[in-house]
Amino acid sequence: MQSIYEKMRKRLQYLSVFAMFALTALVLPQQGLAATAAGTSLDNTVTVNYKDASNVAQTAVTSSVSVTVNLVGGVSWGTVSANQATDSGVALPGAYSVTLSNTGNGSDTFTLTDGTTQPGTLAAGTWTILPADEDGVTAGHQITLFGTISSSATWTVAAGTTTIPVGNLTVADLVAGTTKVSIGGTLYTVAAGSTATQLVVTGDASAAAAAGVAIGEQVTVTYNGTAGLLTAGTVSADYTHNLTATGLDTTATGGNASATATTANFVTTVNGASLLVTKYVRNITNANGNVAGATPIVINGNTYYRTGVTGDPTNVLEYAVVINNAAAGQAKSVVLTDTVSAFTTLSVDATLKFASAVPDITSPIVGATFDKAIGTAGETGAAADGAIVANAATGDLTVYVGTGGSDTTLIGGAIAGSATGIIGSIVLYQVTIQ
Repeated sequence: MQSIYEKMRKRLQYLSVFAMFALTALVLPQQGLAATAAGTSLDNTVTVNYKDASNVAQTAVTSSVSVTVNLVGGVSWGTVSANQATDSGVALPGAYSVTLSNTGNGSDTFTLTDGTTQPGTLAAGTWTILPADEDGVTAGHQITLFGTISSSATWTVAAGTTTIPVGNLTVADLVAGTTKVSIGGTLYTVAAGSTATQLVVTGDASAAAAAGVAIGEQVTVTYNGTAGLLTAGTVSADYTHNLTATGLDTTATGGNASATATTANFVTTVNGASLLVTKYVRNITNANGNVAGATPIVINGNTYYRTGVTGDPTNVLEYAVVINNAAAGQAKSVVLTDTVSAFTTLSVDATLKFASAVPDITSPIVGATFDKAIGTAGETGAAADGAIVANAATGDLTVYVGTGGSDTTLIGGAIAGSATGIIGSIVLYQVTIQ
């Protein structure tokens, strides 16, 4: 006969196998999920039924454990918008934009870090990031994005919305009609009616219906430089940018590392302006005065010289001032001033000319259009692209050069920049040797 001890040992073996089977049956459905929402409580109770030696059923014995699912953070950036260029001191054409998505299994707060670098030739710029900081206390730019996991494949579509069973949704992170959520790679807007166990979105999201689908908030982050502070002086230089998003430190809850992601680099080129001004002269009365002329430039068929020109009393000299923007950025508020030398008299007539935005400041210059002639002291050219003020009595000459130049407001205009450095303006004026 089997001893009582042997009978009890066999019964316990049987009960242990049964308990393991029951526990496995409870766990298997969870293994079918791709993930489980953070904060979900996994409760499990095992029950052991038994009888005493006289075959009398005894009170079942139960034991329970509860496991809370940790946050496994995830975050991803979309593609940043194209690189941009701007002139020194001028606003960017538009802000950069890039999407930021929570790809983890629960809500997470991300700190955005600006990784801008700049060479010493650039003055420090101010950059802004939107959406605005949601924290305002903790160092860094904080944005909270909700996340969860679908808990069932039974998604309900009705009245233009989809209701999705989820686990442990943080409803406080949602704003109906505003919050955007990525489901299966498609973006939806959160609708009213969400609870901790169901998410409601506008439209039909049933194509993604399944248990274990990651559902995460997506925002568009814009990044913009403050106008007037992006300065490069006389050269062109690059700001190199990137943005890093770092999630909540989860080390204390299960040893998971913080989620982090950095955008690809994007570049702002700030173009400086560098004007090259060269003055030439020719004797238009006596050709012999040009015989020893050196370093010539030809403008519309006439040759002017940097040095070597001579003249007799009563001879007429014509000056050519060539203004060349040798950099890529536009030069603004360009004003030319000249007081003619002693023993000469400024001619204020049709011989005083101004050519704006000459497309090719190289020798020979062909086809420069001089359309700013003035006939008497004080007359000016069209204010749209430069203006001239001249006074024969004092010999003073002022030219408000370039687009927007005006003698009325006394401001100089702009000379556009060029990658090849050949954009410029030319001023021609005559004096008579006394």
